[in-house]
Amino acid sequence: MRPGAMTRLNRVGNRLFNLAFRLIHGESYRDILSGYRAFTRESFLRLHLTADGFGIETEMAVECVKNRLDVAVVPITYRERPGGSATNLHPIRDGGVILLELYRKAKTNNPLFYFGSVGALSTAAGLVMAMYVLYRWVVYGVGHNIIAVGAVGATILGIQLLIFGVLADMILSLHREQAARFEHGRPARTAGSARGASRTTEIAAEAVDDEAEGIDDETGRPDDETAPSERTGTADGD
Repeated sequence: MRPGAMTRLNRVGNRLFNLAFRLIHGESYRDILSGYRAFTRESFLRLHLTADGFGIETEMAVECVKNRLDVAVVPITYRERPGGSATNLHPIRDGGVILLELYRKAKTNNPLFYFGSVGALSTAAGLVMAMYVLYRWVVYGVGHNIIAVGAVGATILGIQLLIFGVLADMILSLHREQAARFEHGRPARTAGSARGASRTTEIAAEAVDDEAEGIDDETGRPDDETAPSERTGTADGD
């Protein structure tokens, strides 16, 4: 990166977003916000893209991880903008869009983080409220019934979200295993089907040749050639 190519705020935000992407989605692409991308037609058709604006780069990166695509990172030189040009990036607004996209895509790529993070926050909030209620009751003899109810509700909700995140992660892992088996088994089944179709074609071709030559399927002799016993029986009958 050349000097002056990026402001200090944008540089810090870029590092934080790439760190969040690595922690949430378990992959490091060095710079997920780079707008330079090249895809093969087959890999691009596997991506499900719905975001727009500055969220599209993040969604592309997450979709590549989700679909287990082979990705190569090519180093580039980032230079300062030409004089007279202005950036469309708004650090606060667009930074929120990127973070929201990172979290939103975790629902289908890392459900344990998607549900578990909210569950952990809810559980922590419930425990803090419970400790406050307990402290006030022990030290001052004052009860806070409404806060106590809120503490119990937040704790139960948090635990349920954590459990749901674990179950969703197990289901996703099972789905990925089945998808991998299907991908690995499809070429073998295709080859077997092709061999079966080829064998059927050969048998059909042999049957056509036999009919063209007038060969009987049961005896293997030409249709106009009659067995000796059949000729003798016909003569005796006459």
